[in-house]
Amino acid sequence: MNMLVGAATISAATPIPHSYAGDTNLDGELISLTRKFLDLLPDYELALARASDLASEYDDRIPTKPATLRWRMGDTVGVTREDRGAWCNNYGIARNRGKKQYDWHLKDEHEEEFFALPKDQHLLEYGEPKLSVQHMFSKKFSKRKQNRMNKLIAALDQHHTECDALYEEIGCKEADRALEELADPIYDIVDEIDEIEPVTVAGIQAKATILLKWYWRDRDIDDLTFQDGLAHQLISKLASSPITI
Repeated sequence: MNMLVGAATISAATPIPHSYAGDTNLDGELISLTRKFLDLLPDYELALARASDLASEYDDRIPTKPATLRWRMGDTVGVTREDRGAWCNNYGIARNRGKKQYDWHLKDEHEEEFFALPKDQHLLEYGEPKLSVQHMFSKKFSKRKQNRMNKLIAALDQHHTECDALYEEIGCKEADRALEELADPIYDIVDEIDEIEPVTVAGIQAKATILLKWYWRDRDIDDLTFQDGLAHQLISKLASSPITI
C-alpha cells in the first residue's frame, strides 16, 4: 500500500503574510517556492484524506485468509500472530517459491564438530540448517513438505488476487495514483527549500511555514512535551504573523 496514505490530514494552509511581497529579493526564491508549496497543499490534503478514507474501508473489508494458510506444526515458513491465530508467514512462503523442499539429517561423522559450534549455529532457518553448516548434513527430497509448500503458495496467491481485486474495486489504486501525482511536485519544492539558507526575517518565516505545514503536519499537540509544545507554539506564531521588515 502506498506509504503516503499513512500521513494524517492537516489543516488548510494559511496564506503567506503580505509582508513577504514588500521584502527585498534576498530571499525571493525561498519565498516564491513557499507560495507554490501553499498553493499546492490544499489539493494534496484533499487527495490524502480521500486515499486515507478508502484505505480504511479496504482494511475493514479485506478478504479473510484461506484456512490453508493457518500455521501447522512442521511448517517451515515462520509464523505470524494475527487475527487471534497463528498464520504462515507471507515472506517465508514467498522465499520458497520454486524451491525444492528437503528433509535434512546431520551426518554421523559431523556430530561432534556440529555440537561444538556456538548454539546459534544449531538453529534452523525456515526449516533448513544455516548455510555455514549445511555441508555437515545430508538432504533428501520431501514429497510431504513439497505438497504442503505448493498448497501454501497457491493459497497465498489466491488471497493476494482477492485483495488486489478489492483494492481496485474500492478505488484505492486510483486514489494512490492521484495522491502521488500531487505529492511529487510538493516533495520537489520542499527539497529545493531545504537547500536554501534564509538571510532575512521573511525568509526565516517562510522556512517556519514549511516546518509547520509539512514536517510537523502529523504532530499531535496534546502529546508534546512542554519544551516541544512551546517550540510548536512559537513556530506557529512565526509562520502566521505579519512581520514588518
